[in-house]
Amino acid sequence: MLAMEIPECGPWNVSREAYFADVTRVSHHALLDFERSIPYFAGRYVTGTIPAPEPSAAMKRGSAFDCFLLEPEAFGGRYALAPEGIDRRTSRGKAEWADFEAARAGRELVTAADYNLLQAMRAGVLANPHARRALEAPGRVQQPVVWTCPATGMARKGLPDKVLTNGLVIDLKSLATEFFGQRLPIDAALAKATANYLYHLQAATYLEGCWEALRADGPFVLIGAAKEPPHECIVAEIEPDALALARRHNLRLLEELAGRRRTGDWSGRCQGKIQTIALPKWAYAREATS
Repeated sequence: MLAMEIPECGPWNVSREAYFADVTRVSHHALLDFERSIPYFAGRYVTGTIPAPEPSAAMKRGSAFDCFLLEPEAFGGRYALAPEGIDRRTSRGKAEWADFEAARAGRELVTAADYNLLQAMRAGVLANPHARRALEAPGRVQQPVVWTCPATGMARKGLPDKVLTNGLVIDLKSLATEFFGQRLPIDAALAKATANYLYHLQAATYLEGCWEALRADGPFVLIGAAKEPPHECIVAEIEPDALALARRHNLRLLEELAGRRRTGDWSGRCQGKIQTIALPKWAYAREATS
């Protein structure tokens, strides 16, 4: 029933829950799942034998940040601020917490510490004039889009954070700028996160989807907000070479996925093969110096 309600191409006016529940179209994250494990992809998106994973604490905080910045009017309807000073070890505290749970009516819980962090990060973002103008400009916020990949015919979907009326595609990112006691410059933190979390692959997907569905021609802009004080904000595009690499990478995976769907072969890439596993170079270097 859900699949019948999806248009062939264009904006898709459904709730976030309906968007994520749909497995008939391939999202950026689904394509990453396919790259990591074909049998997992099959169980998660084809046979339905593997349930969707619960979002991690970091993912929940990221979603709260997106809502707090992009849809502040909707924040109170989705999130409930946990009251402070309740001792749930006592009878009175248990009763007060039960009243709070009843009042929040399924809304996502936000601690006082997380709420303070959201406010500080928003202030950091709004202090950057480029970020502020982009967030205040007219456009579609958290609008699901669906399209057909022109090269492979694969049905696809995406959920860009914001698409401005001038074609700019925006994605918000929460950035860690401290690692093992060392602080990274904000641009280095974004570059590290882009490589680690494959933001360039997401950018290529969203640029294609927003063009096919909305005729929004980009560019794709990352707005990164540091989670640590003083909560700096960076606005950046991804270099053309990285986007070209991402388009080739996505296309290779989509072609492989299209072939798997035609044949119904969901066996793993390592199945039937005996692999050779190498140690990382640092392991050999450590042994040589010991």
